[in-house]
Amino acid sequence: MDVDPALIMCKCACTMDTNPIETKLADFQLMPWSGQTVHFPAYSFQGQKDPLDAYCFDPNKEQLRLYRDLADTLAELRVGCQIINGYPVIISFDPPSTLLASYKATILSRASTSSITVPSPPGMVYMPFQLAGINFQRAKKNTLFADEMGLGKTIQIIGSFNDILNEDPHRSMLVVCPAYLKLNWKKELERWLIRPTTPIHIVNAQTKGKPSKFPSCERGGVAIINYDILDRYIDDINRNHFNVVALDECHMIKTPEAKRTQAVLALKIPHRLAASGTPAVNRPVELWPIIRFLLGEKKAPPYWDFAKEYCGGKKTPFGLDVRGSSNPVKLRQWMRRTFMIRRLKSEVLKELPPKTRQVIELPAEGEIKMVVDMENAKFAPHEDTIGKMMVKLAEAEISEDDDEFHAVSSELAREIKMAIHEISAERVRLSQLKAPLIAAHAKDCLLDPEKKLIIFTYHKEAGRMISDLLGSGKPVDGDMKISDRHAACERFQNDPECRVIVGTIGAMGVGVTLTASSHVIIAELDWRPGIMCQAEDRAHRIGQLGNVLVQYFLFPDSVDSKMIGNLIEKMEVLSQVLDQGGVNESSGSKTKRKKSPVMEFYASKVTPEVQKLVLRGLIELAAMDDRRTQDSKGFSKWDSPIGHRLASKGSLTKQEAAFGLRLIYRYRRQIPDIASALPLAELQK
Repeated sequence: MDVDPALIMCKCACTMDTNPIETKLADFQLMPWSGQTVHFPAYSFQGQKDPLDAYCFDPNKEQLRLYRDLADTLAELRVGCQIINGYPVIISFDPPSTLLASYKATILSRASTSSITVPSPPGMVYMPFQLAGINFQRAKKNTLFADEMGLGKTIQIIGSFNDILNEDPHRSMLVVCPAYLKLNWKKELERWLIRPTTPIHIVNAQTKGKPSKFPSCERGGVAIINYDILDRYIDDINRNHFNVVALDECHMIKTPEAKRTQAVLALKIPHRLAASGTPAVNRPVELWPIIRFLLGEKKAPPYWDFAKEYCGGKKTPFGLDVRGSSNPVKLRQWMRRTFMIRRLKSEVLKELPPKTRQVIELPAEGEIKMVVDMENAKFAPHEDTIGKMMVKLAEAEISEDDDEFHAVSSELAREIKMAIHEISAERVRLSQLKAPLIAAHAKDCLLDPEKKLIIFTYHKEAGRMISDLLGSGKPVDGDMKISDRHAACERFQNDPECRVIVGTIGAMGVGVTLTASSHVIIAELDWRPGIMCQAEDRAHRIGQLGNVLVQYFLFPDSVDSKMIGNLIEKMEVLSQVLDQGGVNESSGSKTKRKKSPVMEFYASKVTPEVQKLVLRGLIELAAMDDRRTQDSKGFSKWDSPIGHRLASKGSLTKQEAAFGLRLIYRYRRQIPDIASALPLAELQK
């Protein structure tokens, strides 16, 4: 087989490199690959459906040894080994000559440091991983900054613009962001732009009661506009000939038909940047408008092609169903190679501590109980369906069936959304009844003179009541002016006398920095876990030291109390496409989803003796269940099916025992003898 001379040159270049993986990949590219794809009619591989086409070669012992040395790296490059007719065959879905370049691109998209020089104002220094982000943008131009929240995506965008300004001071940039972030962007630009004379314009819908005119930026400058009014100024913007456009919180264009999305896609600006820690809040199809924005109409995949490839898209009698997920590893790799840089806090800021979540139940008496009963009556038609889904979810978790886990999670989210809508009036009233209890707890916490508190509500009515009871001023909600919201957050950050801030999840849960506190109180739930994660992370940002405590306050038997377990577990699943993926495309096997830290901790406490004790405890609880009408003991309605299934087994696997241990911890007071013999004290800590 002839070898491409370019590959030999590539290998020679790489032997001078100190990276051993790159040197080995250069060798691997020189293997006797088939010159074109080979058709495999009877095999399914890397999540691809039969039949499949791939490049391949039959390795000898030395070549197979090299493959094994590189197996983890090659898995990310969609290369694997398949046994065919009893012999190993190395298979690659992409041209083998691209392996080294793809590896370098993937490494670039995860880089945590860079030696490049980027201009910055006096006294301002980019962190190493921010330099790496700017370096990625230099290489790719159109870039999605998808770092986990708190890693300074705004600074990386401004640093990229500084890089451009350094070449030509008359370059201009348009920033599109949510309305409440416009002042924050202006402040960050004033801090980080290398030319303090660069004009910065905030575009509002009206000025002194009259429609605002769009500022001229043809000779340089920055214009900041919010998504909601962008469509009014498209012609003016395109006439300004901006050089760069940056979308902040770009997940806001997730719906292709939305007016704001259509306005963004109508922009004729060549250099395109976007930022979001959660570019797909719920499902992969939400990425397509961002991809279309970044790559343009000619280079972006057509919507239906993208949906079929990555969203499990299929035609139904009711239209296109694109709510699923398929080929997540391939999607992630393509995004990283093409336009996305994403680093996790754990990868670049080892000093950031993890969050601790604590669920606190409040007493439900009198009117509270009555409203909870009314809420449950409305919720009841959905409860059996949700309960069955949660049993399926638990079984998928125990069996580690990731496909089933994600499918059931999606169904569960839809059912919960419908149910929450039907109980909205009761939720508002419960939030008002909860407010005095939250305020009392907050006052106790504030007895520590060094402590500051962040309190989130879902409904503005509750926020106002809590603020009045604490004397903390107006809460940050949708009725507050953007400038006042910004001032309230700034005061909380910088004024030692301002020790508590109250706001709704919608108005204060995204895009603001509240790191003056390491204690977050969430008075009400938003059913969307991605939104809850964003709210939690207001206190979990760059430079934060110590543990961040997040407390959820619930009424027992309320719908919130039934949601909380699934909600917290689902928070760990949302990053599947960006950080994990559901299928290991190099081996055809399913990759493990990102597990809940809680479950991993339970599993770490399981020994053979614990397995036996857990089974005994589950059997006792199941027996109590049979006489529940007499003494109200045993499993709850939602835990009963899975509890009985585990109790009926002759022995438990480690994963089953971990799940059972979690159940026993929940019901530990009912079986004190067994509970005392288990490591439950460690779990409580």
